Amino acid sequence: MDIHTLKGQKTLLQEKEAIEIYQANRPEFMFVHTDKDSPSAIDGMLVDKMCNLKAIVEIKCRDNVTREEFRDKFKNEWLVTYEKIAKGIELARQFQTSFVGFLYLVKDKTLIVITIWSPKNGISHMTIEHTKTQQTANGGIIYRDNAYIKLTSCKEYQ
Repeated sequence: MDIHTLKGQKTLLQEKEAIEIYQANRPEFMFVHTDKDSPSAIDGMLVDKMCNLKAIVEIKCRDNVTREEFRDKFKNEWLVTYEKIAKGIELARQFQTSFVGFLYLVKDKTLIVITIWSPKNGISHMTIEHTKTQQTANGGIIYRDNAYIKLTSCKEYQ
């Protein structure tokens, strides 16, 4: 698994930073991880103080751009594999909870949080395109359907 490589371990540390930023800003929620030693459709869940499920979470870390650079270079759109989005939405529907994305920009320690899907509001604004992207954190190239999520209605934490 990619998580056992040097790049995978670096990503785990970045995810930890992202979660710490979130919990410092939103102490009413606790992050519960999925098992990192096996593939999972989601990265974790947010629960409240009573351990009620409030959201399922997908986390991505980008260490090559600041928030300002992200707005300019990527048109304020977050690329996520559509398969990940579809699985997350399906789980959120089954649990009748929100599906939230955490995008952590390591360079300036900015965490962007967006609700990708919720039972009340449906799906966030995104476009789906078949494009060439990096296959895993360790590299490689793959053509697949990707979601480009508009980050206009996000929250930002530092």
